[in-house]
Amino acid sequence: MKEFKLSKERIARVWVNEWPISKKDSPKIKSNHFIEAECRGSLICIHNTIVVELLVPLGGKFSYGMLGVTTLGEKSFNPKIELCDSLDLMNDDVSSALANSIDTIESYIGNEYRDSILIGARDSAQEYLDLPEVIRFFGGRQGAFGSSQSLFKKLAFICLRLLSSPKEDMKEELEKTL
Repeated sequence: MKEFKLSKERIARVWVNEWPISKKDSPKIKSNHFIEAECRGSLICIHNTIVVELLVPLGGKFSYGMLGVTTLGEKSFNPKIELCDSLDLMNDDVSSALANSIDTIESYIGNEYRDSILIGARDSAQEYLDLPEVIRFFGGRQGAFGSSQSLFKKLAFICLRLLSSPKEDMKEELEKTL
């Protein structure tokens, strides 16, 4: 895990090719919530798994969320972007969450954010030359007060963008994308 202090007091944590929880606690894989994407750009996927946790101060308010994505299969120009049926992280210790001291952190992503995640991911996928056949969002965290549809749309977009970003360029990519 790498933590980035960004401009405007924003903080991001990124896990590359690892999960912040153990794999034995991974969510159910079956997915009935998906969207097809079309690759039309030039980006190349270099990582298999990305998890992004984000805290964005907004004056007297803030936005908080965490989202993870993994890729499966051969390269495709029309990948399937899907959400696991369960976007909760079982046995997740939220005490280390970026917003733990200012919000009640919940180890799941509510159904109200599902469409936003799919739209953000589809928008980001268009910037790729190709992607693996399946792009699967597998879990995350939300704040009881500090989460929103626009934040999870942005998190999904960022997760896919970071799949193509060398580790040494991730801070710059986060600054550019946020």
